[in-house]
Amino acid sequence: MGDRSRKLLAALVLVSLVAGLGWHAVHDSAPSPAPSAPDVVPGAAGRPANWPTPAARPRPGSAASGASARAASEPGGQRQAQGAQASGEDEVPPEGIELCGVGRWTAEEIRQRGLPWLKAQMDRSMQQGDLALSRMASRLAAGTIRQQVAARLVMSDVEGAALLAAGSQDATAYQMALTSCGSPVHGPPGPQCQQLSIERWAALDPGDARPWLRLLVRAVSQRDEAAADAALAQVASRTQLSAGSFLLESQVAPIASMEPDGLAREHALVKVIGIDAAAVGFDMAGLSRACDVKHPAYSRRLPHCRAAAARLLAASHDLMDASFAQAVAARVGVPAAAQAHNAATLQAAMDAFAEEAGGAVGFDCQSAGRMHRFSERRAAEGELGLALSLLRDRQAREAKP
Repeated sequence: MGDRSRKLLAALVLVSLVAGLGWHAVHDSAPSPAPSAPDVVPGAAGRPANWPTPAARPRPGSAASGASARAASEPGGQRQAQGAQASGEDEVPPEGIELCGVGRWTAEEIRQRGLPWLKAQMDRSMQQGDLALSRMASRLAAGTIRQQVAARLVMSDVEGAALLAAGSQDATAYQMALTSCGSPVHGPPGPQCQQLSIERWAALDPGDARPWLRLLVRAVSQRDEAAADAALAQVASRTQLSAGSFLLESQVAPIASMEPDGLAREHALVKVIGIDAAAVGFDMAGLSRACDVKHPAYSRRLPHCRAAAARLLAASHDLMDASFAQAVAARVGVPAAAQAHNAATLQAAMDAFAEEAGGAVGFDCQSAGRMHRFSERRAAEGELGLALSLLRDRQAREAKP
């Protein structure tokens, strides 16, 4: 599919996604690390320096690299999408457009029928995606407690997910529900959500640093220095870090292949990835702020900051986590030999990830298949693992004569 095809589909799909899920609220409400942290770009919603923007760091499942779920969640994204549609995209792509399982139309046919007609075709295919998502939820509801919680979240039943998670011993199920309860998309927590707590999550998996990172975020935001010291010490003592993003995708992607309609499956995954994007927090913000060299307690905290940064970097599953952990590690003086990944490797991995995700674009059958495989791999390997694997593949290709 050509670039103009992708732009046209991006405009059509962005309108539907933003209007349907309200992902524009995500970054308006997401916490950001302190502006004083050297690894943060002011005004960049807490992204590290050189971190790809949502358009450059696409999430598979979107219509185009510039139309990812995260791009849809950017402030003003809906206005931009509507503007793109209003412009008419000026030119219809000369190669025409294919919607997998629906049809393929030449440029002349599209001009004759008009963009409203094409959007109607897309809307119908998205309705099939809703049906596919319902079927996926039904399959998940018959599975493990983790899958049952995912099924509730897929259908936007956050209170139901919280009720299930509250009685479980599964830390990941609990994390999924607790994190969704804090999503701005779902509004104030209901009574079931209010029964969940970070402390209970921490008790379910004593080896996981992530609940303590979230407690550190809370302590720092409340300026409770004693609680921040205690949480930082707990983070520094742990060698495990659970995945912090795309938890719902990790449950849905393995069963998505049961949906034979490639385009409906892609639409369903788009919505799952959007729900994930709306729920994800930034748990490294507390570490970055607590270990700021300008903080009055910096010297006293330095041993814990070094231990936490090195261990979190080694245990990271997410690109964002690894990038921030490495930046903190370098800032607080963790020796290069003790850093699991260096900055150059992580940046190259981000680039390889963005390149591969950008290739899994479009609604023709070939693209829908690539996107699904990409989503499956991220679910199986983790975002960081996938990015490093893609980097190795790229390096091997470049090394060939």
